[in-house]
Amino acid sequence: MSVVDGSSQIVEAYGAWVRLSAGGAGEKEDGARTLPAAELIASHPLTAATLEGLGVEETYDVAVDTYSELIRSTRIGDPERETVDPAQLPLVQVCASV
Repeated sequence: MSVVDGSSQIVEAYGAWVRLSAGGAGEKEDGARTLPAAELIASHPLTAATLEGLGVEETYDVAVDTYSELIRSTRIGDPERETVDPAQLPLVQVCASV
């Protein structure tokens, strides 16, 4: 899927879904997240479209916002001592490849 063909609104909605699933409304009482497995997110076509959108002027801003949400979704711990959740390493590797 191309971000240009699919519209920046799709990537923006994907970023909102990641944000809600990775924290806030997506957090369970025990702090666990409801975001699917990192392997699924890392290989998802919308993740690829987001990364592609970083190189396209028309979609750059929304792609940066969604990319930021993807990175933010990999963290665990309290805000002062956050670290990367080892279960999220496949997503970290995809994001780092940009």
